[in-house]
Amino acid sequence: QRKRGLRPQAEQRVWIHPDICDGCGHCSQQSNCIAIEPLAHKDGRKRQINQSMCNSDLTCLKGFCPAMISLHGATPKRPDTESLPQVTLPNPAIRDSYQQVCNIAVTGVGGMGVVTIGALLGMAAHLDGKGFMTLDFSGLAQKGGAVVSHIRIGKRPELVTSARINPGRADLLLAADAVVTAGKNVLSLCHENTPAIISSHLIPTAEFVQNPDSDFHHQACLNSIQQHTLANNDLLDFHALAVTYLGDSIYANIMILGFALQKGYLPVSLSAIEKAIHLNGVAIDGNLQGLYLGRYLAAHGSPETEAEPINMQAMTPLQNTITDEMEALKRYQGKKLAKAYQQQLQTWHQALQEKLAEPMIEELLQPIAKQYSRLLRLKDEYEVARILSQSNWQKDIDEQFSHVDKVELNLSPNGLAGWNEWLQQPKKYAIGTWALKAMPWLASLRHLRGSKLDPLSYHRERRNEHLFTQEFIHNISRLCLLTKGDTMQDSIAIVHLYDQVRGYGHVREHNMFQVSHKVTAAMHDLEKQELAYEA
Repeated sequence: QRKRGLRPQAEQRVWIHPDICDGCGHCSQQSNCIAIEPLAHKDGRKRQINQSMCNSDLTCLKGFCPAMISLHGATPKRPDTESLPQVTLPNPAIRDSYQQVCNIAVTGVGGMGVVTIGALLGMAAHLDGKGFMTLDFSGLAQKGGAVVSHIRIGKRPELVTSARINPGRADLLLAADAVVTAGKNVLSLCHENTPAIISSHLIPTAEFVQNPDSDFHHQACLNSIQQHTLANNDLLDFHALAVTYLGDSIYANIMILGFALQKGYLPVSLSAIEKAIHLNGVAIDGNLQGLYLGRYLAAHGSPETEAEPINMQAMTPLQNTITDEMEALKRYQGKKLAKAYQQQLQTWHQALQEKLAEPMIEELLQPIAKQYSRLLRLKDEYEVARILSQSNWQKDIDEQFSHVDKVELNLSPNGLAGWNEWLQQPKKYAIGTWALKAMPWLASLRHLRGSKLDPLSYHRERRNEHLFTQEFIHNISRLCLLTKGDTMQDSIAIVHLYDQVRGYGHVREHNMFQVSHKVTAAMHDLEKQELAYEA
């Protein structure tokens, strides 16, 4: 109703500060919201809110995290439609190469307009005097669930006798989501000559809500689609382009339709589809612009170079990693902490030299260097204040939103917040931007961190975090003594367990407890292997 203008827009939206976000996923677990999506970041996988999918119920604010920033009166900026490429496109050809009936499979997720594509094609076919049937598989989820549409358009109405596409008979695949498309029920419809138009955008699955480290196997899904369809298919991030040029990812599907139309894959005319959009009566201008943009992409390619995703699995040389982490530690605390970090790594390096070759040492020290730095750079009150003292995040908000009347921080003062019985966690308070004036002063006290003059170091959470870091140092020192060539991968797996230590307050304490038990069990197994080897 908001999108149709029947109700006023939401008065408040939430924006996640990527540098403060620790990627723990507590906001997703508390809200069970599919609008919270993964964000590739130099420090690992973070969270972001897809403002096009957000229903503004604000349940994500229940997540215990200072990265959630409330924006009152804010609306996502809509790009100026004049930014759309303005060129005259040739009229697309109407596909008549099919025998009697053209079979089109459309896939996506609920709430993104998959069923609407079938409705538009059906009306366009009717206007062109052709037959039409459609069959929609939408499951139980109206929003976020898998949706598959079978669309059959015949040269004459009497030729279309059933709505279901038989296996191996799809003449075109319009794939708005790779995970849904990679299912057997979809790929079985295709054959080696089925052209496919695929959106490469990553839409998280339901598992991501509960498991922040869930592997979407996105590239494997894309590869599987390519193997079951025509080679050299069209692959574009239609969702990102829809947000860039139209301000809403909802137009991704109509862009895919326009792309297929301009390629000559559809058995209906341009004028019929445009008239169907008018008859549908919903977001007419936006859908016509999306149709045009899809046609433009088919004729001229992407208007701008798409940003390459950050490869979170790429291995950088060890020395570069150490240098980068030392610079981060200097910003966090100072040169003294960076120097202690470097000396500890040198100690571990010397212990490994007695058993492993240099390439294997670097392979093991690479994750150790990252995890050790991450544990040292705990996002405590001083660090959050330092990040909030920087002005770049306010510029990011101005670039993404308009008409922001008020900005509020959602914070839980350590030891002063009180207890929320309903959520079983400390209370959070909405604090105005007046608090930003105190952030530089609080950040300047970070040099007292961990000393006797630091009042925050006496809190239970800080003490437990310090003890956990000492436990990490102890375990890695043992690991360096136990690791051999044949147990190398087991040792790396143990180090990666520490990546699960994320979040704030009780969330982080719970994760530390879980990881401590997992590491203890894994170290015990490694010691048993060592004893068996010696025997």
